[in-house]
Amino acid sequence: MTTASLWPALPAVKPRSMRQMLLEAGVGIRDLTNGLIHFQVATSAQKVDKQLKFFHYCTISVPLAALSFPLFQVRTEAAPFPAEVTWDGGTQRAENEDHLRQLLAGIFQSEQSKTLVYNLIANFSE
Repeated sequence: MTTASLWPALPAVKPRSMRQMLLEAGVGIRDLTNGLIHFQVATSAQKVDKQLKFFHYCTISVPLAALSFPLFQVRTEAAPFPAEVTWDGGTQRAENEDHLRQLLAGIFQSEQSKTLVYNLIANFSE
């Protein structure tokens, strides 16, 4: 008896995921801080009202000190857009990747984020 996969054929080219977009947007902090601070994304999926939702928890961390600080959260359905971006400044909706990058730039360049990064550098750099 031959066993054939019951799964459908998957596309050869993967579509860009929200997680990939977030990691690419946040990668620069490691270079700016000589590797002291890292940007991380933890993703989970849940069914909410019978629909699959993805939650992307975005943090900056200082691995040498085992510290992690939440920056923002992004919530999507199965498709990456529209996306809800939530942080201390409220919740905004991103309709596409360009809009998402604009929102993230606002978060990364906010006084709150800059103060956090400066304090981490002051306290944990050698």
